[in-house]
Amino acid sequence: MSGPSRLGRKVTWRPRGEVRQAIGAAAQAYMAEGQPATIRELAARAGVGLIAAQQCVSNMLRAGELAATGTKAMPGVKRPVLLLVPVAAVAASEPAGRDLGRLLAGWSAKVRPPRT
Repeated sequence: MSGPSRLGRKVTWRPRGEVRQAIGAAAQAYMAEGQPATIRELAARAGVGLIAAQQCVSNMLRAGELAATGTKAMPGVKRPVLLLVPVAAVAASEPAGRDLGRLLAGWSAKVRPPRT
């Protein structure tokens, strides 16, 4: 992966790690089945430890690779757990042009009428 930097030079980032690739593939697999997944389910399907999965999912949420779509009550857990999906799946489910429509509606509300 590479991209521009603030100084105009090309920056090369590290490739995605094995745990991150496995968690991403597990999230895609759950979305192919039509359901979001919990961190524990992602860890089990990816074959990684729970602590490594928790840290990786936290990083992926911050980076915008995963999105939390809601919560789910699980037996034996006091608090509801997050339901996670890949961001690409969220973007694909929204109608095309929805963001552009919101942007234009907000912009037109801020435009002042011409002076006479």
